[in-house]
Amino acid sequence: MPKSFLNKIKHNILLIFLVLIVAACATISSISMESDKALRLLQFSAVESLPAGKRKTSENARTFYSNYFVPRGRPQFWREIKKKTKLRYYATITILGDQRPYTIEFTVFKEKAYKDSAGVISYSEVGRSEPAAKAIMLYFQKNLEKSLKDRNVIDDFRVF
Repeated sequence: MPKSFLNKIKHNILLIFLVLIVAACATISSISMESDKALRLLQFSAVESLPAGKRKTSENARTFYSNYFVPRGRPQFWREIKKKTKLRYYATITILGDQRPYTIEFTVFKEKAYKDSAGVISYSEVGRSEPAAKAIMLYFQKNLEKSLKDRNVIDDFRVF
């Protein structure tokens, strides 16, 4: 066999090997679940489940952003960070789909502080926390079950 043919095979094998390594190193960036509950109930549970409270909501009321926090203990005890810290986290809960069952996605972003040339502290994303996202998902499921018990039959219907 000619050398150029063997070099091409080696090159292709190396390329496939590198692609497999990169694919194996990829981490899950978010946790998701499906629910056939009413959209308003999911939205209410999402706001209740955000650690450290709600910072903002998207225009279509499908993505909810938490205040900045440091995950310690259980999500219901995570409090808002009032001062500048080296590491901070924030969570997003996104409700996807236009009809039931909805897909709810939980993502926790990790940010690290750095000083720019003017000495101003800024933050940049350095990763995501799958364990924290899973903890928020479990807390969301607990809040969803709790709100189902407290719900009236009329809550599912809109009068006007």
